[in-house]
Amino acid sequence: MSLNNTPAANRLHIVLFGKRNSGKSSLINALTGQDTALVSDIPGTTTDAVSKAMEIQHIGPCLFIDTPGFDDEGELGEMRITRTLKAIERTDIALLLCEDGNCEDEKQWMEQLNKRNIPVILILNKADIRKDIASTRDRIEKECGQNPLIISAKEQTGIEKILQAILEKLPADFGQQTITGDLVKEGDLVLLVMPQDIQAPKGRLILPQVQTMRELLDKKCLVMSCTTDKIAATLQALSYPPKLIITDSQVFHAVYEQKPAESLLTSFSVLMAGYKGDILYYMEGASAIDRLTPQSRVLIAEACTHAPATEDIGRVKLPRMLRKKIGEELQIDIVAGTDFPEDLTPYHLIIHCGACMFNRKYVLNRIDNARKQQIPMTLKKYGCKMTDENFRFFLVFQHSWSQQKCYKALDVLRQHLSPQKAINWVNRQAAGYGTPTNVLSDYSDYLDQCRRLGLDVNRKEVAVPQNLRDLHRQYSEELTRRANEKKAKEQAERAKKLAKDLPKLKRKYTYASSGLFIRPAEGPEDLLKEGCAQHNCVYSCYTEKYLDRKTDILFVRKQSDPDKSYVTVEFKDGTVIQCRADHNRPAPPDVQEFMQAWLAYLQSNRKAKAVS
Repeated sequence: MSLNNTPAANRLHIVLFGKRNSGKSSLINALTGQDTALVSDIPGTTTDAVSKAMEIQHIGPCLFIDTPGFDDEGELGEMRITRTLKAIERTDIALLLCEDGNCEDEKQWMEQLNKRNIPVILILNKADIRKDIASTRDRIEKECGQNPLIISAKEQTGIEKILQAILEKLPADFGQQTITGDLVKEGDLVLLVMPQDIQAPKGRLILPQVQTMRELLDKKCLVMSCTTDKIAATLQALSYPPKLIITDSQVFHAVYEQKPAESLLTSFSVLMAGYKGDILYYMEGASAIDRLTPQSRVLIAEACTHAPATEDIGRVKLPRMLRKKIGEELQIDIVAGTDFPEDLTPYHLIIHCGACMFNRKYVLNRIDNARKQQIPMTLKKYGCKMTDENFRFFLVFQHSWSQQKCYKALDVLRQHLSPQKAINWVNRQAAGYGTPTNVLSDYSDYLDQCRRLGLDVNRKEVAVPQNLRDLHRQYSEELTRRANEKKAKEQAERAKKLAKDLPKLKRKYTYASSGLFIRPAEGPEDLLKEGCAQHNCVYSCYTEKYLDRKTDILFVRKQSDPDKSYVTVEFKDGTVIQCRADHNRPAPPDVQEFMQAWLAYLQSNRKAKAVS
């Protein structure tokens, strides 16, 4: 591939679902502007997923995927539906075409997509030939809970609506994940050590190397590269050590022995695993290798479907190494591409490649499936010694929060636990968080909570809690309680000052006319009652301002029901800033007229005082 081509695995995957003859193939042709998919009136023309890469303005590189109809019939039809189900696993955004108002099938597929948190855009195609579009659209909205976009793929109308909807449905974190994370920044020197063996045929580099190099160039890093036998010469030629060294896992130890002490070291496959999957789950799974017996069964999963090279790592070297360590009776199954079993229970370990050919969504689905079935999974090229340096690296690089904050938290943890035990602790805590990658942020907050509560983080029972999530919540509540007590005490002091000024405020602002009256708020408790009754933020956002006399808060009430909230008013520098009824709705007409009269009253009072 060239440096300018975006790999399919890094593109936004937009998948079209729908019944046969709902117009999926016509739509993908309209979206891509090409005859990408075969179009026919014969149901079941699309027999396998068809992909087309393109660029969408404001979104970037995308991959549109056309799927067979999910209402297919017969034995062959069942196989096609299975292929369509597999497409869900790599879907970032789903375009679901509805054929008519009967949406039972569509509802079931929406449930499948919603379970996986996949954004869905409903589409009603063939607007050019439908007779009663409005009623069909209403039935779909009633059945599916979403208003479908009305389009005609044949006439190419409504296509811009789809592109706009894709933009609006774009996952907030899409594209934010990077290969090198926060490990490097602009100006950092990075050394790529790339052995040119049979895995990298003459004339090209392998995909992870190309992708990593391109990202580093985009980050404005200084990038150097060499082969394994030229490490020493390259380091000698440099005026200062590289910030990061990236190499191939098979030569990791050789590079480790020669690297400067201040240089971080990792491999392309480990970076790719963190970029595409869950590195902590892989790390935990690596320990399962020591528990294998000759009677165990291992699954090796390759993303690539190319013919294996001589001494292929996944198909040849790794099975040979495992059988040498465990025993020749060890059963090893190898799958490639999208061939990945749903039932993983027969296996004692899954060994996966770095998955440079898959999108992140697909890899995380595989990991989630393995985790649910309690099957350990690790990385094919997992060969890094669990040193303190690597421990910190593995846990840092995929987090967006600052490395400094992360390092400080990890340093506390490592005072009490070995690297491997620390990893095990992180993974145990992950049960309360959904994924191990969410643990460290809360752990850093937890340590800060301990210090604020006067707890000694140098004590193991404090630094290594049995249940981080519960203690983090408990300490949050305690600190919130203390903060509220302090705030209440401070407010009480200022409320005393307000109480002294209240008679003056009442004389200045109190006014009655046309069955309404207005009065100033009498303090925090008065504001709290008003906020609860009106369902607004007057207590949470304006108490401090009112107590500090930076603004005035007044209540408009009906004279017939003086204790019932009606309208809340913010008044500052002679101007009505806000005048809102319940749920922040505009004030009713009678209050608007009343406020005009009240402002005139204030003006006349000012003139009278000026004359006197």
